[in-house]
Amino acid sequence: MPRHVKTPPSGEPVTLDEAKAQLNLEVDEDDELLIRCIGAAREHVESHCNRGVLEQTIELVLDAFPTNFRHPYQLHTCGLLGYPGFSGFPVLLPCRACELFIELPFGKLATTPALEVKYIDTTGAQQTLVEDTDYVVDAVSVPGRLFRAFGKSWPQTRVQWDAVRVSYVVGWKKDEVPQAIKQAVLLLVSQMYEHRAPEIDTRFLTSVKFSYESLLSPFRIITL
Repeated sequence: MPRHVKTPPSGEPVTLDEAKAQLNLEVDEDDELLIRCIGAAREHVESHCNRGVLEQTIELVLDAFPTNFRHPYQLHTCGLLGYPGFSGFPVLLPCRACELFIELPFGKLATTPALEVKYIDTTGAQQTLVEDTDYVVDAVSVPGRLFRAFGKSWPQTRVQWDAVRVSYVVGWKKDEVPQAIKQAVLLLVSQMYEHRAPEIDTRFLTSVKFSYESLLSPFRIITL
């Protein structure tokens, strides 16, 4: 399920002044370095939490729409025991190919999600689905989801790796970013600014790692 940032955030969750206050820094000589550290810290937080911090547009690329098969589980053969002559036993496991919805990864959908669902039909022409007519949006779940509209089926697509493209917005507005996330970014900025060489006290690293991971734990999205 490839995805990429189509439109990056227009700013950062913390300002240069906030970073300098965190460091008790009054001079301006290292402003460019601090700006780079803020961006790197925000990107690390996004990677750790598997979610966008500030509003940004994500494009999800799929081979096809989900199947219209209604059972979201599939029998799989488990041969983990490895006994001679034992071929395994059937286990009912979730089947991603049989899901009736499209998951929109990388965080909670923005308050007013600007969604666009395009696909290549069997003739090779690009088509656009219409919200509420062709699909409905679940913006409450995290990550968000797209369901086919009542009485509708997902359309057939041309056989190619990028037959379906979904663009959507995730993340918070700048003044709505949770304080815990902002503080985690500031902790990482402090670490990167104060310890620029590889010779770092591992006890300090462990302390910082525990601090920012504890701050971010409520926001982390665990995926299988």
